[in-house]
Amino acid sequence: MVTLLALLTACRDEVDDVIQPGALTADKSLTEQFDAIWHGNNQNYVFWEADPTDWDAVYSQYRPRFVELDKQEAVPTADLRYLQLLSRSFPTIADAS
Repeated sequence: MVTLLALLTACRDEVDDVIQPGALTADKSLTEQFDAIWHGNNQNYVFWEADPTDWDAVYSQYRPRFVELDKQEAVPTADLRYLQLLSRSFPTIADAS
């Protein structure tokens, strides 16, 4: 009975947003790409309760960096490398169809 109750209360009517493949394309700004990855994780990461990381602080620290990168005409190679590493960290989300 307890298992049945747990299963029934775990169901939700709404569907989470998933990053669509078009969200991470070269025509998007770096900030838009960061936001797409960030919000996809925000909706789909299952360990928020167990993870002690202050994700609001992480977002506040890194998003302004992407905004600044968008203002530059030429993005430094190291910064592009960080974005590539970040996007590779979430292949199942970024490649979802």
